[in-house]
Amino acid sequence: MNRVIIFFFLVFGFFHANAQFVEDDDGPITKKKFLAQLDRIKVAYMPPKGYELIYDSHNARLGSIILTGSRHQLKALKDSVLIYFALFQIDTTKALSERLKKFGMFNDLNQNYLKVAGRDTVNNPIVYDSRDVSRNKYGADRSGTYDLTLPGPYKDQYWLCKTLFIHKESRADIWLYFFYNPGSARKLNKHIVRISKTIKFLD
Repeated sequence: MNRVIIFFFLVFGFFHANAQFVEDDDGPITKKKFLAQLDRIKVAYMPPKGYELIYDSHNARLGSIILTGSRHQLKALKDSVLIYFALFQIDTTKALSERLKKFGMFNDLNQNYLKVAGRDTVNNPIVYDSRDVSRNKYGADRSGTYDLTLPGPYKDQYWLCKTLFIHKESRADIWLYFFYNPGSARKLNKHIVRISKTIKFLD
């Protein structure tokens, strides 16, 4: 039964819980797992300067919503901005499809990036990049941004969140959650531009 529950969480990329938890706080081990995850989905990434590099395996708690698990975060050294990396490999094999049907799940995993728990689709619609930008900048099929409404401060200090998503069809989804404060709002775009230049799907 526990395996079924864990499988369900992994398929949908996010789940509900009542508490934040840490899976593995051993930095070197977590970093190795994060790099292996990038390798599996064929993504090039080079951490930029000006940030504290954090390798901590956990799920961000936003009220009753838990974001897809992260193994890597960046904390700006000068501004009140924290970037949370979330990677989700898309498995389109027939074996997985059969397992999904067995559990009554028929969702298209290539649409997961559109089904983010807690996003206000009316007040915070997705702002899509053009397909040329997605392809040339990220080596992806779709990319864009949206604001995620927080029910309270994340880590007791970040009140706002903007999400950058990068989707590669039948390979993976990348979510970069930019947690920030009203005081750092004017500098947020600088961090989005800086980070977006460091990550790209490989052919």
